[in-house]
Parts: sequence; C-alpha cells; structure tokens
Amino acid sequence: MGSISRAAKRAANLKASSVWDVHHEALRRAREGRPVTVLSVGEPDAETVGGVDEAGIAAIRSGAGRVYGDAGGQLELRQLISQKYEKDYGLQIDPRRVLVTAGAQNALFQTMLTVLDEGTEIVIPDPCYVTYEPTVVASGGTVVPLPLRADDSFRITAEAVEKKITKKTRGVLINSPNNPTGAIVSEQDLNQLSELCRTRDLWLISDEVYSDFVFDDKKHIPAAGIAESQESTITINSTSKMFSMVGWRVGWAIVPERLINPMMAVSEGMLFGLSRISEAAALKAFSVDNDFQALRAEYSARFRVVFDNLQGVPGIVPRKIGGGMFALVDISGTGMSATEFAWKLLNDFDVSVLPADSFGEAASGHVRISLTKSRETLKTAVEKLAKCAADARAATRVDGQVAVVGKNDKYGSVLVCRDRLDSSAQQWYTNVFDLIRENGAGVLRVKEWPCEDVSDVTAAVVWNPPPGLLASLPKLRMVQVLGAGLDGIMQFVSELDERVMVCRLVDPIAVERMANYVLAAAMDHVRHRAYTRECQQRTKWDTGVGPESISSTTVGLLGLGEMGRAAGELLARAGFDVLGWSRSRRIPDDDLFGIRKRFVGGKDQLSELLSSSDVVVCLLPLTIETQGIIDKSVLGKMKTGSSFVNCARGAHVVLNDLLEALNSGKLRSAVLDVFEEEPLPKESPLWKHPKVILTPHIAGYAGEASAANTVVENLSRLARGEKPLFTVNVKSSNYQLTDFD
Repeated sequence: MGSISRAAKRAANLKASSVWDVHHEALRRAREGRPVTVLSVGEPDAETVGGVDEAGIAAIRSGAGRVYGDAGGQLELRQLISQKYEKDYGLQIDPRRVLVTAGAQNALFQTMLTVLDEGTEIVIPDPCYVTYEPTVVASGGTVVPLPLRADDSFRITAEAVEKKITKKTRGVLINSPNNPTGAIVSEQDLNQLSELCRTRDLWLISDEVYSDFVFDDKKHIPAAGIAESQESTITINSTSKMFSMVGWRVGWAIVPERLINPMMAVSEGMLFGLSRISEAAALKAFSVDNDFQALRAEYSARFRVVFDNLQGVPGIVPRKIGGGMFALVDISGTGMSATEFAWKLLNDFDVSVLPADSFGEAASGHVRISLTKSRETLKTAVEKLAKCAADARAATRVDGQVAVVGKNDKYGSVLVCRDRLDSSAQQWYTNVFDLIRENGAGVLRVKEWPCEDVSDVTAAVVWNPPPGLLASLPKLRMVQVLGAGLDGIMQFVSELDERVMVCRLVDPIAVERMANYVLAAAMDHVRHRAYTRECQQRTKWDTGVGPESISSTTVGLLGLGEMGRAAGELLARAGFDVLGWSRSRRIPDDDLFGIRKRFVGGKDQLSELLSSSDVVVCLLPLTIETQGIIDKSVLGKMKTGSSFVNCARGAHVVLNDLLEALNSGKLRSAVLDVFEEEPLPKESPLWKHPKVILTPHIAGYAGEASAANTVVENLSRLARGEKPLFTVNVKSSNYQLTDFD
C-alpha cells in the first residue's frame, strides 16, 4: 500500500492511551449487572440543574434541530456567560470575546489550532489531563512538560516555567483546580505567571472547568481578571461540571479581541455552527440560580471521607487537594504499579479507579478517585481500597519483609555500603543512605554492610566500595552508584559479571543546580569577575573594563549528557551562543535545545570548538580517555583571553598546564569547582591565584531527598523486572563512546 492512503503523520503521532482500559472494563461489567462502583470518570452525580432537560426538549420540538447554529454561539448565551463572571468575580467581560464551543475540550482544540504553528511548543505542568497533549500534537505543536512535586503541593511557579521557555515556546497551559492533583494556582503565582507570559509575548491558557469546585477557605482566581494581561490570556470553561451537563457538550473560551476572528474561522471549519438544542439547554442553566456553595461543601466533605479513611493505611498516601472532583492517592508503597493496582481493585473488589500514570511522570504510582458518588459509597469504596493495598503488600512479601513488585519472585536484598565515602561529603551520603532506608520501607529489604549473609543480595548501593565486595555478591544484578560519575567504582569493573547493570545517579535537582552554576560562570567571564575581584582586593578603581555582550559570547560545552544539555538550554535562553562537543551521537540533535552546533568525535573535532569559544566548560565523565584531557595542547588551542570552567572532575585537568595558561595571559580566568584532591590542600597555589574563582565541589550538589527517591525508584524498577534508569555498560570496551556524552 502506498504512502498516500496511510494516516497522516499528525494522526499517527497521537499516542493511544491505555488510561481508560480499566474504566471501560468497569462499564462493561456494570452493563452485565455486576455491582461495580465506578470511580474512574468525572461525571457529576448531581441532577442537571432545574429546567435544563425540558429546555432542550422544547428546542427540539420547536425545530432547533433543523437549523445551523452560530459559529461563536448565540449572543444571548455569550451575554449570560459574561454576566456570570460579573456576578462571581466582578469582572466586565465583553460578550464578543466569549466564544461558545462544543465543550471545553473543543475550546482547547480550537485554541491550539489558532495559536500554534508547526514545530512550536506549549509548556504544560506534569501531571495534567490526558487529552491536553493530543490537542497540541494534532495542531503541529510539542508539549514541554513541567514536572511538579507532590512534596511542594504540585505548585506551579513562574520561575519554574521560565526555565522551560525556548525560542519555540508559544504559551503555557495551566489547569486550576488541577485534574488530577486538585492543586490550585494561588493568586500570587497566577499574577507572576501572567506577567511572565505578558513580558515574554506568550499565551497564558487557563483551563478553569473546575472553578466552582474550590474547597474550604480557598478561592478561585480567574486568569481573565488580570487586567494587564487581557491581550495574552485565554480562558477555557464548560457547563459540564458546574451544571452537570457533561453530555450536552457546551463550553466556551474567553479570548483577546485580536483572536476573535481567527478562532471563529477555526470554529466554522471544525463545526460550522453549534447545536441550537444544546445552546437552549445552556441558556436555561445560566438563567437559574444555582447553589454552588452547597455543591462545593458536598465535594469537600466527600474528599474528607476519602482522605480520612486512607490516612495511616500502610502503603497508601492520600494527597491533600484544594478543589476539583478527584482525590489523588499514592499507592506506590503497596509494591504495585498504578495500573496493576487498579486492575486488582477492579478484579478483586469491584471498584474502578483511574491509574494516574498517563497524567504524567509526576503522577506515576498514583491512582485517581472520582468524588462523584455519595459519601457512603465512597467510604465503602476506600475501605475496599485499603483492603486491596493490604493484599498487595502481603503478595509481595519475602520472609516477612516487603521486597518485590511484579516479576519479583527471585528478588533478594539491597546492600547499602557506607564505606570509603568522600570525607568532604560524608554527611550528605549518610543522610541519603538514611533516606533510602526510610523511603524504601515497605518496598525494599535493605541490609547494611558489613553483614554476614550476602548470598541473597541482588542490588548494591555504593560510592567507592571496598575491594572485593562486589565480587563477593553471587546474585548481584545491579550496582547503584551514588554519583553522576563512575570513577568511584571503575577500579572494580573486573569484579562485575557481564549481566550486572551499573546505574549512575542523575538527580533533577543536581542537573538544575549545575546548569545554574555554568550560567553564572559564563556571566563571570562576561563581567570580568576575576579581574574586578582582584581590583577590589587591591582597592583599585578601574572603569576601563566593562561587561561584554552576552549575544556575542560563545560558550563551548565539553560533554552533552544530562547536565551538559540542561546547561546548554539555559545558556541559550540567556542569549549566549552555545557550541557542544561529545564523544558520540547517542543523544539526537533534536534533544540539544539551544546548542547551535555540535561537534562529535575525537580531539580533531574538539579543536574547532576550542578555537571558537570564549568560555570552555568541562562537563565530561572521568574515564581513562578523558583523564588529563585538559592539558597544554588543549589549552593552547583555546582563544587568547578566554575562560575555562571545570565542573566535572579535578583529574580532567593537568594543573601545571592550567596554571601556565593563566600566568601567561592565554586564559583570562578559570572557574573551578572540582579538584584532584578534595578538600583542596591549603598550600595549593589555586587558593590565592588572582585569575581563579574557586567553589568547594558544590556546582551540581544533589538534593538528599530527590537523590534517595531516584535510588529507590531504580531499585523498585529492578524488583518489577524493568530496566533501571541511567544504566551504563561498564564492561563494554567502548562504553565511553556509547553511554556517555
């Protein structure tokens, strides 16, 4: 079959989600008469507001089904929607800016088709509703996920969003209250997001379909209420939740005046008018006084039933919410994935919930519970959920201790080795080890080295293990190194079986901190930081040296792993010209955001980067081939007056060659965070060198909690029979070329 008759790429690129499989199976069983409690979809159980159904029937009888509707909706309906904003929030919304759509999903799709060009990007918080991405992809765009943290109440901040903005970014999509987390964007955060979008010429798209479901002392702040940002804000809402009108499919978008005609054109091409029948029902809904306060109180009470009855259940952590129609529950402590748990709950207890994995990485290990049933029904359902959790934990026990998940009948113990740790970071390692024990409780069986019995150890967590330790573990399958580099275990590679997986620690907090450090170091060059610091020490007032242009400053990155790529993107957003050099092309060019040109290969390719860069940054892994790579020959190829930054390992640099380059004037300055001997000896000439800026190995300092969570996740993956993250084949003769950049 030829390519013409195949599905278009934009359709083929849409990812089919299995998120609804459990829900559809629950509905099938319910149709067969089985007593299934369906908590896997957000269909309100409240009666549709008074007179709506009758208004729809009257419209049918009056012939509304025989005529086309208006593309943007009847003016009367748009006026009523505008009046709701005036009544609820005191806002004056021009009815012409209210465009009625076939539901909020249709409003979102029309919005994306209107504001996105092929290849552009939208920043969307993770977790988010599962249908967001398809509307972006089908419109030619790309979703840039912004991971949110449960321990920070899934808060979205302008600072975090700004780090995701590139030249391709067209907007930010937020959802408050959020589905599935129930998080509410605060007034302060909304104002800052709005200001960011306004100043960066981006769209702020606010999905507010749960705006009437805000609990307790919380309040919903409409994005449309920020007067200064009217021209950059699009609000999306719907009658589905507030009026229990899911099936009528009536939503709307509030858009700036300049988008009215373009979006009307999209609507005409997509729908050619709305259903007059649905519009008649919506007109009635907006004309009736509705007791949203009672509705909010009821949903808040339902959430308390779920939360209170799951508090303290082993393996279960209910998340607090600010509003919405759902409760998000962490079930990772049961030893099952969210999908496995949801199927077990349906099969064994006739309750359906939604696995939240498809809502984003940040929702992994969670299930979403709909609050659209009575308190009594919810109480019974969560009691069954607690029993399901107990059964799941019992099914994954080994010798009385929870150890494994999924394909785990042969899973053994995790050996934690605190020996031979870096003295300069002793407390950090100690805290991380303690957190691994704490966070892994209920999932992992942990042993502490030294111990007598290591016969069942399948995973070891180490930094610089004692000689012979790894060789003494007959069932070893994985070594988790507590560092981004592997220099602590390279001398023990010969001890490892070919099948043993070695995993680096790539911590998101460390990656972010490293990128920030590199940006600051590049700014040190632009602002002549080493020289001005020397002038300060000498009480010298020199106005002859001013800041240089960022846009004309080229930064060359040696190493394009996770930290190198993050640094490159941040530098590019700040306006620097960025080059990169890597040993291999393992990372696709499309993933190198902000890096203008990439050089791949040996030192011949490195030469061009060195001669073109004003700042050279070393972010390479320490291997046999990269040890001492920054020597006289490399430094000699750098531009005269350039700066060198080392955030990788001290052994990359031949110190005497670096000092010679600094003393001769070849280099303007050096920013050094790592040293061959740490702590740096007091007699080192680097301490008092006027052209050197020192920091005590803090550039990419990993967060203790996030590092421990990453390790526990990797150990859990091993237990489930899944491939751990950030594995490296250290036994391969060319691993430097295939696993590192």
